[in-house]
Amino acid sequence: MASCCTGRRLRLHARRVLRDSSRQPASSTNGCRAGIAASDAICGHVLGYKLIGEAHGEATAALRSASDGSTSKHLDTLLAAKSAQSYGDRLPTHADAARYVLHARRLVDAAEHVIDG
Repeated sequence: MASCCTGRRLRLHARRVLRDSSRQPASSTNGCRAGIAASDAICGHVLGYKLIGEAHGEATAALRSASDGSTSKHLDTLLAAKSAQSYGDRLPTHADAARYVLHARRLVDAAEHVIDG
């Protein structure tokens, strides 16, 4: 199992990114990053590892095994958004950004629940 400090550090990073997302125009990117950091914290704490790389399906499966299906759906949404932002030709709208931040908040809340009990 990964150290508790690593999980807390990732969770705090996710919380910080979310806090900053309300002040920055790139809140959709921050939401994606915060959600991914929260997912890493959950996987690291429960499974003892986090996935690195572009294997989004594997990351979602790892989160599903570390938590539950509803939590992994939030990650699915954020990973799809990350890909669309990186490779797509459409910028996210304010509504998109708000939705991504909401998904990230749910992942951060789940990470806090898993790590702090």
